[in-house]
Amino acid sequence: MKRALRVAALGFTAVLSACQVVGPDYQPPKDGAINRPDLQGELAGRS
Repeated sequence: MKRALRVAALGFTAVLSACQVVGPDYQPPKDGAINRPDLQGELAGRS
């Protein structure tokens, strides 16, 4: 029981620290990688 509580506390701390690094208002780009010109062409399957 003590070990499970410790693991849960470490997981919660990791989530909080990740939120501080990324920020609460971070939104991943929706189609930013799709529209990149360097990803269009032969390597993207559009030859």
